Amino acid sequence: MSKCSVLLSLVVAASPALLGQGILTSGQATHYSRTVSVTCSGGFPLPTCYAVCGLYNIAVPEGANRLDVSVSVDAGYHPVDVYILHGSDISQSSSGSPVGASYLGYANVGQPVQASILSGSSTGVSLQPGTWTIGLYMPFSIGGILSASGTILATASTGPVIGSISPTSAAASGPAFTLTVNGTGFVPGSMVEWNGSPLTTSYVMGWQLMASVPASWIATQGSANVTVQNPGGVASNAVAFTVTPPGWPVGTKILPQFVFGGGYYSALYFANTTASAVSFTVSFVTENANAMNVASVGGASAVVSIPPYGTKIIEALNSGAVTEGWATFSPPTGVTGYGVLRQSVSGRDDQEAVVPFSDSTVTSSTLVWDDTAFTTAVAIVNPSAVNTTVTVTVHNDQGQIIGTASIPLNAGNHTATILRDVAGLSSMSGHRGYATFTVSSGNVAVLGLRFADAAFTSIPTSDK
Repeated sequence: MSKCSVLLSLVVAASPALLGQGILTSGQATHYSRTVSVTCSGGFPLPTCYAVCGLYNIAVPEGANRLDVSVSVDAGYHPVDVYILHGSDISQSSSGSPVGASYLGYANVGQPVQASILSGSSTGVSLQPGTWTIGLYMPFSIGGILSASGTILATASTGPVIGSISPTSAAASGPAFTLTVNGTGFVPGSMVEWNGSPLTTSYVMGWQLMASVPASWIATQGSANVTVQNPGGVASNAVAFTVTPPGWPVGTKILPQFVFGGGYYSALYFANTTASAVSFTVSFVTENANAMNVASVGGASAVVSIPPYGTKIIEALNSGAVTEGWATFSPPTGVTGYGVLRQSVSGRDDQEAVVPFSDSTVTSSTLVWDDTAFTTAVAIVNPSAVNTTVTVTVHNDQGQIIGTASIPLNAGNHTATILRDVAGLSSMSGHRGYATFTVSSGNVAVLGLRFADAAFTSIPTSDK
């Protein structure tokens, strides 16, 4: 037996099934309240020991899609850790720490732990029917006996749960738009709310709502909490919506080069690999961070709706003068895809390059180049809300630095150029190596293109 294990003191173990049994139907909820009064003992000098102050069982009925838990504990300003596990008991390691349970936080005087366990969660713990155990633990760095008192509140319900929204952001002073809310537990009469104020809402089905957001509600930069209210006052979790500085929305994915007209065509291909329909918005941005109108999609953005296991294509046709910029979007979990750039020149076959999507949170991008008999071009985007300078450092194949450059990019701006034509990088000609693109503030998205006479292809980057 370890030194820690002799100090463990299980003081309270509640009976299981304290929360209602049976099956919950739409809009129903069942509640559990328990007053906590326990004693925890610990020893010295074992700072990694945990004393379990209490285990409390909760039975979540069939049909529940969320469990809201609130734990308030007063242990004389000594923090009490709160864990939860799907099961009737929580085992402990030799040091007394819980095994396999999810940490919800620590409770202290005036600082309750509040958490929502949602069904279908892709991160953390996901709600399932059956017995759950809440465990209270006290880490000890000194010996002694401490008393704790407080309250455990738990509510299992069939209230609405938001899984995702689309779009997740919009530019300040932008036009009115339709917000798509995906999740579970929606019913006819469900209302999407914006910072607690109702939006005009259309019920699509139990997993999707559409809401109209007026332009006046995104007039200034900031953020809003999006929630869903079901009839009877059952509210959902909150999901943040960001109102960015005027000019462009910020998605989680970037296509750094989106060009059409003047001999160019661009397309976005998407596949939904999940069993649920999805919907999200693709926005198009000019080189100087303004909304970019794409005639073939009917504006500066397009709503992409994909059925379960379906695909979708967004095309910008080769029509009119050349228009150049970038695209941004936030695909739901399970959606994948790529971009296509095509160049058409009279008298020769069309040339295409398949382009991977970039992340919008990158601060360093590395590109391998070869200018011995080829030409390397790049498209660079600053998708962030702050102005930045992209530092380019070029190494040859022997690892020597043969050029450096600084490319200023204002917030939301885009540039495309032949890399060796940038001041300070002319020594790339006739060599091969790699280039790093870094920013000390904001973010950067980089796409490389390699040209050989009439042919061209994309160059993937390594990002972090």
